[in-house]
Amino acid sequence: MAGFFITISHQSVAVYLPGLLYCCNLLYLASGVVLGIFVGLELLRILKIEPLGPILQDGFHVYSDEKDVGSIALTPIYLLVGCSLPLWIHPDPCDVVDSAGFNLLPLTSGLLTIGIGDAAASAMGKKFGKHKWPGSQKTFEGTIACILSQLIMVFIFNRIGYAAFTPVQIGRIIFGIIFCSYVEAVTDQIDNLVLPFIMYIILI
Repeated sequence: MAGFFITISHQSVAVYLPGLLYCCNLLYLASGVVLGIFVGLELLRILKIEPLGPILQDGFHVYSDEKDVGSIALTPIYLLVGCSLPLWIHPDPCDVVDSAGFNLLPLTSGLLTIGIGDAAASAMGKKFGKHKWPGSQKTFEGTIACILSQLIMVFIFNRIGYAAFTPVQIGRIIFGIIFCSYVEAVTDQIDNLVLPFIMYIILI
C-alpha cells in the first residue's frame, strides 16, 4: 500500500504543480469536478450498482488501508482534498495570468506536506526506519526524510525563481515544515487533511 500511495503522491505533484503555475483556474475547477466524480464512484461501489459497482469493490479490497473506515474508501478522497484544500480556501488563488503567482507557496501546502513530505517519510520509513516515535509506528528516519524533502523542494522553488523569501518568511517556512513533520509522525488517521491546513495557516 505504501508504494501505491507514493505513486499517487508523485502523480499529484505532477498534476498540481504545473496547474498552479500555468492553469490555476482550470486546476481549481477540475479539482472540484474530480471530487464529485470520486464521490459518485464511491456511491456506485457501496450501492453495488452494475456494471461498475462490483469492479470498484474488487479494487477496494486490494488497495484499502487503515484510513478507510469500514466499507468507505477515504484514502483517495483525503489525498485529493488535502492537495486542493489550500486552493479552495484561499480568497483569491489565481492572478490575471492564470497562475498562483505570489500565493504559490501557501497554495502548495498540500503538495509539500502530502505529495512530497508524507510520501518521502513513508518511503524512507519503510526502507530504512529503525527508531520509532514513542507510541507510534512512524520512525525518526521517516520524519527526517519528510523535513529534508520539503526543504529541498522549497529551495528549488527559490532557485528557479518561482518564490522569493525574506528572513522572516524563511523562519516561518522552516518552522512550518518541522512542525507539520512532527504532526505527521504522531498522527495516524487524517494527516492528509490536517497537514495541508496547518501548513497553509503558517505560510499564509
